[in-house]
Amino acid sequence: MNLALSVPVKGARRAGGVAQFGLACRKLDSESCVSTHDLLESVHRQKFFAYAPEKTPAMLDVIERSRGGAGRLNLFYLWGIHCKGVPDEFDERGLEFLENFRAYVASHFSCDAQLHMVLCDVHARINEVPENLISSYASGIERLASRNGWAVEYMSQLWEENGLNLDGLAKAVVDNEKTIRVPCDDLLLRFANRYYLGADPRQGLMRYFLARLWEKPILEQQFREHIHVTAADARLDFLQPEMPTFWVWTLHRGRSAKPWFRNTGE
Repeated sequence: MNLALSVPVKGARRAGGVAQFGLACRKLDSESCVSTHDLLESVHRQKFFAYAPEKTPAMLDVIERSRGGAGRLNLFYLWGIHCKGVPDEFDERGLEFLENFRAYVASHFSCDAQLHMVLCDVHARINEVPENLISSYASGIERLASRNGWAVEYMSQLWEENGLNLDGLAKAVVDNEKTIRVPCDDLLLRFANRYYLGADPRQGLMRYFLARLWEKPILEQQFREHIHVTAADARLDFLQPEMPTFWVWTLHRGRSAKPWFRNTGE
């Protein structure tokens, strides 16, 4: 895989989204296009959305094709893993919030909405979380998510299907350490100091950063007919796949704390 060592600054890929709205209208039926545009205009006022969705041609096209019973609106969400071992109250609340969000989207756009969850077991291994905690927590989340009728798979499956592994990641860090430029380095290092369990947080940062760059084209291809749903920090937009995106809260309006990092009693 060609290893990208630099990324655009936040917002570069989204610039001009509204300006390109005319292009989308030429591709779609004009009356239904305006209707979809108006629906997108209104969603940010709901409790689920942290930011108003950008009305790019790709976003409008995905939603338009799902409306009126003609198809399905496919959503996907990356769910992290850390040291809990078993899901707790925060996880259950986060999953309930996502299911309520999915139901709202289905109702708002008059479509069948399906949520696909990717469990980020690879990220936990990069952070050197013990394997037994990864396995037990992931199994618990998979069971709870499946009750909602969501499709669930593991990031490690996508890595294996694309010929990636952690040994190759470690080698890539060593080979490219002097040339890698990490945007928001201070922020990512702060996260590494908090969540990386190895001896050198800087190594954890570099491995996580390169892993996310490797995953971007894989996710874009795997979920090319989907809308990406994320509660990630907007400053880390450069790590996200370049595709239509809904930016949401996690537990309730105004709250973006990740359930997998929280513990009951905190």
